[in-house]
Amino acid sequence: MCPSISCHFGMLDPLATARNWRGALARHLTRLDLGSRLDRFFTPAPDRTIRDYVAGAAPIFVVTAERGGDVCGVAEVHPHHNRPSAAEIAVSVDEDLRRRGIGRALFSRALAEAQARGIEDIWVVYLRGNEAMGRIADRAGFASVAGDDPGTITAHLIDFAPMSGGVAAGAEES
Repeated sequence: MCPSISCHFGMLDPLATARNWRGALARHLTRLDLGSRLDRFFTPAPDRTIRDYVAGAAPIFVVTAERGGDVCGVAEVHPHHNRPSAAEIAVSVDEDLRRRGIGRALFSRALAEAQARGIEDIWVVYLRGNEAMGRIADRAGFASVAGDDPGTITAHLIDFAPMSGGVAAGAEES
């Protein structure tokens, strides 16, 4: 885990990196506590389910927060399942580093990278009880849209403008 606030931000690009990005992502996601697994996967996913997810994942890119070479937070950017030219962002941060701006910084970097890659149709889907993701999405300019599941909020970026990073002191960008 990332034991202190000092994190290094980087990028895992599945198409351009030789790094074992699946292993790094799986290690981070299997460290998530039960509540975080529910927030991230909409189910209290056991380790096996997470490893299967990672094995089949095809993100466009993954923004990482790292401490001592360990991934302690990610913003995964995946192709949107219903819109070919759109993307969806999913964020997770190790429990001991929450409420320090790391999720917001990851999200901000993911938005900037998406924009740099020409992706401007961005979505997030999160559980109604996930207040942290709600705050991040609201601050970034996302607006809720009608969805099929009353337990989740689907939000769409309505004004693509850079978001201030807001990460605490000690964070470094790669």
